[in-house]
Amino acid sequence: MSFILPEKKEKMRDADRKMAESQIKKMLEVQMRDVGARVSDAADEAVTYAMDKTERAMERITNEKIMAINEYSDTVLEAIHKNHEEVVFLYDMLNDKQQSLKDTVVEVEKRTKTALEQFRDAEADKDSGCCGSRACSGGSPSCPSCDPSVIAGNGNRTCTR
Repeated sequence: MSFILPEKKEKMRDADRKMAESQIKKMLEVQMRDVGARVSDAADEAVTYAMDKTERAMERITNEKIMAINEYSDTVLEAIHKNHEEVVFLYDMLNDKQQSLKDTVVEVEKRTKTALEQFRDAEADKDSGCCGSRACSGGSPSCPSCDPSVIAGNGNRTCTR
């Protein structure tokens, strides 16, 4: 920066003084514009740098958050898969127990029916005087169903009842 120093006030004439003042003002205006442009450029550069730095920091934070969410979702999916397998196992076990229970009920019904038939036959035989045996060893004289003429393959008489 250069300056023009005017001579002492007394020696200067009015016209020269006005001319010196105008030249100083012009130089100051030029210098002020130059300084303003440099300040504006420096401010723009600082703002751009700060924005870039902030953007990089935000991208890093975003990536960390995405990775954390991904890890959490993997954990949740593993837990869901484990629970699904447990539910399927329990469902299969319940189906097996249901089938076993149905088979047991059918078997109990068959045995109950057979026992009831045997009980009714025994009651009927008791009421009719039959010996109650499928293979009579001599026939029961009070059993109308015992036929002494019917001989089983083992030589015993058979009750036709």
